[in-house]
Amino acid sequence: MRFLFLTSFYSSIQHSILNNKWNPKGMPAFYLFLEGLDKKYIEFDCIFIGKNASSVQCLKNTRFTKSTFWIINSEKEKTSFKILDDFWYFKNLNTKVINLLNLNNYDIIYIDRANIGFIPFIDKKYNGKIILRLHGIATLFQDFKSIKAKLFNWYRIFSYRREVDLAIGTRDGTPVAMFFEKYLNKKTPKLIIMNGVKRKKERIEKNNSNIRFLFLGRLEEDKGIVEVLEAFKKIGTDYGAKVELIIVGNGSERNTVKNYCKRYSYIIYRGELNHSELRLLHNDIDVTISINYLGNISNVILESIVNETAIITLKEDKKNFYDIDSNSFLNNNVMYVDRNNVPNDLSRIIIELINDRNTLQSFKDLTKNNLKPQLTTWNYRINKEIEYIKKVFNKEFFER
Repeated sequence: MRFLFLTSFYSSIQHSILNNKWNPKGMPAFYLFLEGLDKKYIEFDCIFIGKNASSVQCLKNTRFTKSTFWIINSEKEKTSFKILDDFWYFKNLNTKVINLLNLNNYDIIYIDRANIGFIPFIDKKYNGKIILRLHGIATLFQDFKSIKAKLFNWYRIFSYRREVDLAIGTRDGTPVAMFFEKYLNKKTPKLIIMNGVKRKKERIEKNNSNIRFLFLGRLEEDKGIVEVLEAFKKIGTDYGAKVELIIVGNGSERNTVKNYCKRYSYIIYRGELNHSELRLLHNDIDVTISINYLGNISNVILESIVNETAIITLKEDKKNFYDIDSNSFLNNNVMYVDRNNVPNDLSRIIIELINDRNTLQSFKDLTKNNLKPQLTTWNYRINKEIEYIKKVFNKEFFER
């Protein structure tokens, strides 16, 4: 029984693969799935698609001694007809892949969102099963709405319409279920699952003199970091003396964060932290802020629930299909801000929490009592995914 993973070369695993030192920095739904297969003695190889200048690398990793990792770098060339760019890109990539190995040596090919364009080239010639794995859909549901968008994305939409043997989506707050219903083939079996957490530990409560807020994640515009900084600027130095905003992560807005830290002593940048450092930090946090414009059932939210912090996140935008599922899951257990008015709404909530610590404690209690019981561990979650694959493809196929 063999898997072939045909996915992006995720930044969170690049160091682990290139340096033969398995220590992924993110994407647990992916790297823990690899580890889960390995524990069950299910063989797999990986082809990672990178975006650098054209090249092919073949690597081994001591963590997975029976696996081979290929990295195919291929830049997308612009053609005279932009609407054909995706088609030609995947046609050329497909040629590189089939020159590299025989796909029919694998029982299952696992393809992610970025590489959906492979499916029309392989589904007729490949004799095994195809899994389409969507780790969230970002803004695809919104992006495909207009006629112009449908025209320029025709090949990707065509690829999503192809029947595959199983589609698995991550429930991350984006409209995954609606996307599955509208764009995937009706005959394709579908599964939507939420990510897991490391462990469901009990919080050791600390009485901080200041209220400690956490922003954790990539420091990019679509994560809301700029608006969060503006909100903490708005509260002024008087209220600022009663709070701390701790920022953890890296990204293109890092220098913006550093500039705010120089001007406001209550804004603290910790850079990137490893898992053990994050565990220690989480126990000192009172409020987690998640202003992810793509969806807010992220790993950041799930970890904040494990650590029983109060949560501030984005209110649903039904008109544009944003955060509907996030709000359905989080319900009335968190505090919400309007995505079109984040600095004002967030600064108002910060001041309210400073003035009324009972409100802060009540939201911590809601996290602990209402949200935390809904979480599952990563071990349970990965096993569920593998067991579902067994069920769909039948046990005999899976064990042959």
